Amino acid sequence: MSSIKSIGTNLVVFISFPGYGYLSPVTVGGRLICVIYALLGIPLTLALLAIVGKILGDYINDACAWLLKWYRKVHTSYEYERT
Repeated sequence: MSSIKSIGTNLVVFISFPGYGYLSPVTVGGRLICVIYALLGIPLTLALLAIVGKILGDYINDACAWLLKWYRKVHTSYEYERT
């Protein structure tokens, strides 16, 4: 049974990950384009992650505020302890 499982696993890996090796530009123009692409792409990716993080943080903050409001309504003797 384990040999059949390993054959199946190897088959899935072989089909899923064909492997193209290590590709890198050889010409000066290709290298220049890759550098420009990285200089533009990395900051844009970080900006997108910051926007998504802010949106998710706002949603989580609103959900926590709603949960606290609901908890205070259900448990009227609850007081928030500030330290």
